[in-house]
Order: sequence, then structure tokens, then C-alpha cells
Amino acid sequence: MEDPTTATESNTDNSTKMSNLGETQETASAIGSSAISAAELSNLIQLVKDCTVLSDLTPEMWSIDHANQISTFLTNPSYQLLLVYIDQQSGLTLCNAVPSSPVNQFAYFIRHDRTVTVDNFHKAFQFGTVQGPHIDTLLRIMHALYAPAFFSNSTWPDSLRNDFSSQLHRVMAHLTDAQHK
Repeated sequence: MEDPTTATESNTDNSTKMSNLGETQETASAIGSSAISAAELSNLIQLVKDCTVLSDLTPEMWSIDHANQISTFLTNPSYQLLLVYIDQQSGLTLCNAVPSSPVNQFAYFIRHDRTVTVDNFHKAFQFGTVQGPHIDTLLRIMHALYAPAFFSNSTWPDSLRNDFSSQLHRVMAHLTDAQHK
């Protein structure tokens, strides 16, 4: 992920794909001075793959280019976002920016913690899958996850809590209105 370009499934023959061990060794050497061991990096890459849920995704779609891009995302704290989707022309695509053309379904990983390990993976990232219609999906996520988490949190100062609460209600009202139009 050195630049915002995407890695795709363009090389699908077996010569470009490697076993997990070979993939780990090549990926680990590509990051050089990272504090993550090759074994830990291999496990983290597999976690990202396992947490990527797309309806047409098959294990054969993953390539060494994808593993290298995931490795860069995991080991470089300046990358905060990883999107994974299947493009009709390019196949499996990973990028660190919102796609320029519409996609029906994508998996996302948003970094919360600078240091990522196998032990803190589920705390270090917010991840999931968004599938069209996007407003319905966002509204369900807000209702099921964010609103309950916010309203059950009593550690914020009252002024901040009241301000955030009013803004959250406003966003939820707009989403509900947009859903029913």
C-alpha cells in the first residue's frame, strides 16, 4: 500500500501464488525492520482474510500481492483504512481509499490502535461488510452497535455527552428519513 493504487487478482496462475509459509517469508522480508515476527504477521494476514466476508469471495482469489498489501496495512500505522471488494473487471481488489466507481459490497478495516497484534486484533480494528442498499446497512449498524454503546457510556462529561447525543439523534433522523424516501 505504498500508494493509493489497488492490488488486484490479475495474476491468478499458481506461479504467482505461494503457500502460507512462502508468503510469510516474502512478506516479512518486504517490511524489513518491522517489530512483528514473520509468524505473527502470517497470523495477522490470515485474520484479515478470515474477517473479510464477501458473497463471491473464494480462497483462490487471494494472491501474494494481496498478502503484501495487507502486510503493509498492518505494519504501517499511517494507513487507517483497508477496503476489500470484488471488481467486475479486476477481480479481488484491496485499496486504502474509497473506490472511485460504485461497488455493491465491500469489507472494511479501520485502524484504531497503532500497534496491532494477534491478541489485540479485534480491539485494534473496526471491521465489517457493507452491502447495498448502503443507507439501510448504515442505519442498522447505527441502531445495533453505535447508539447502544454511546447511550450506555456514562464516562463522558455531561456537556459533551449532550452535544454528541443531539448530533447522533440528528444523524439517525436523517438516515431514517432517507431510508423511507
